[in-house]
Amino acid sequence: MSKRDRILLTGLPAILILLIYGFFFAKPSSNELKDLQRKSGSLQSLMPSQAKQASVRGELAKLKAQLKKLRLQQSEGKALSLTAAPSNESMIEADAYFESLLEDYQVILMSEALAETTDARSFKRITSSSPGTALWNVELAGNYRNLAGLLAALGKTELPLTPVAVEMDASLQTQSNLRRWNLWIYR
Repeated sequence: MSKRDRILLTGLPAILILLIYGFFFAKPSSNELKDLQRKSGSLQSLMPSQAKQASVRGELAKLKAQLKKLRLQQSEGKALSLTAAPSNESMIEADAYFESLLEDYQVILMSEALAETTDARSFKRITSSSPGTALWNVELAGNYRNLAGLLAALGKTELPLTPVAVEMDASLQTQSNLRRWNLWIYR
């Protein structure tokens, strides 16, 4: 066998294998990559810009504050209010602060409502220390550590937010550490 035959015998199969790989394996994956890039480009065009997201968040915060103000006005007749009420601005600020704490500590707000009169009678002693506020029953979902952090942060604020009692609902048993909590709070 000549030197030329040996080179052809070793080089030809290698070249043939590379051509087969390029034709059958590399080309389809590059087509898939192009398709994915095209789809991601169309999805990015649907996603709002950072400035738009920031403006929507600002509007959402304003609307939440207005909603809290309307809820407060609606509940004035139903609330267990006392003589000297805090200003509406401080109540709105307290509600916004409470919502930011919920986000910061990753606690989910399930529902909130004015406490029933039976609950209010149970906490009658504390009523005198929180003038002008109403007792609310807030249902939350989260783990113990996050709720403990939320309550610690509430204890440090000067805003009209006074946690009165907390109770864990044992009926919600999941594999995660997520639990349902009832929080009674004066605000």
